[in-house]
Amino acid sequence: MGLFSDSNEDEGEKMDEETETLPHQVTRMQVERKVEHANDWIRRVNGEGWDVYLFPEEPSLNQVRRIDEDLKRLYDKLSENRPTDKEERAKVLHARQAVRELHEVYAVYDSITEPVDPDMNDSSDTDGGVSNAV
Repeated sequence: MGLFSDSNEDEGEKMDEETETLPHQVTRMQVERKVEHANDWIRRVNGEGWDVYLFPEEPSLNQVRRIDEDLKRLYDKLSENRPTDKEERAKVLHARQAVRELHEVYAVYDSITEPVDPDMNDSSDTDGGVSNAV
């Protein structure tokens, strides 16, 4: 899947890589890195005896939101029941921060890939300038 790929690679995968735009490539790499980071923190939380799901390789936005909510509820529960256990709460907080960072990657990607609304462009400007320039 990298620069030096095996020549026996599936043709469909080659086509996907060739047609993938730069924003898609960058986002995919960021998601992979953020998923790995979040899963590392979730494993630390689970080491404390909790059962928070790990992310799959390419999580959906709904999965990211669901795990963020699970971590929020866990943090609230720990804060209420064990307010002096700062180490365990810190692990949950770090895991939630990693999940929030993953969510931000999705939000930024959505903001740069949204199609432009044709109604927003003023078609009455035929000179090529800005229609409402000062």
